[in-house]
Amino acid sequence: MRAPVLLLAAVLTLTGCATSPSDSGPEQVPESQSADPRVLPIGTTDLPLVPRTYYTPFGFVPPLALTVPAGWHSPRRGDDAFELSRPGVTVVFDTPPDATSAAALAAVRAAVKGGTVTPVRGTVAGRPATGFDILGGTGTLLTSPVRTVSVAAAPGRRVRVLGTDLDEVPLLVAVVVPDASRWSRLLPLAQQLLAGVSPG
Repeated sequence: MRAPVLLLAAVLTLTGCATSPSDSGPEQVPESQSADPRVLPIGTTDLPLVPRTYYTPFGFVPPLALTVPAGWHSPRRGDDAFELSRPGVTVVFDTPPDATSAAALAAVRAAVKGGTVTPVRGTVAGRPATGFDILGGTGTLLTSPVRTVSVAAAPGRRVRVLGTDLDEVPLLVAVVVPDASRWSRLLPLAQQLLAGVSPG
């Protein structure tokens, strides 16, 4: 009778494990993270980026795919905005509360005090974009809806803000170079990054 007793004990042990409260199936992924490492996690921990394609944080609209070259990292990421940086230059992606990118850009222009403001054209996520090149001046140019990121004009700083609409959703991109004297050297790096952005 010893063998049947051992078999019954084994069955009861396995059944207990399967119904244990600590066995809740696959590990739950926190809201600020993603099971896919290509999706940028929400947070403010500086995140080194390897050269590959990433996707915008969960909840960011419009969703984007970003083919990131070497040398970039991400200091801040939210569902309203995020930024990618390298020494001397930061690129901010923002979902403004305005109904259109044109309205958001009008608010940017109105916020600039002093400095030199030049209309510019470009491409964002493969779409034509318009905006402003802002040299010097003062004023908060944009603040993302839940204040993940804020961009301001400042003396000696150069900022280019471009806006477009993806599926009727406005998107602003700001290229920020704190030392305007380095603009011509750093802008091509930002443009290379932006060339790898597409609707996700």
